[in-house]
Amino acid sequence: MAAVPEFAFRKVVLQGHWDTSHMILLGPRVRDGTNGYHVVVPFVRADGSTVLVDRGFVTKELAHD
Repeated sequence: MAAVPEFAFRKVVLQGHWDTSHMILLGPRVRDGTNGYHVVVPFVRADGSTVLVDRGFVTKELAHD
């Protein structure tokens, strides 16, 4: 667990494509007093392996539009 913080926001270069058909909304969460979700989307790399990417926070209202 001691190594986790150094990997939290590491810049990387990936080649592949987003698998938006398997996007999930992780939550509910609260950010700055606003209810919403983290958008997590699988990224399928060129070698076929998958990386889950947190694409950021979206408000509850925008998540259900």
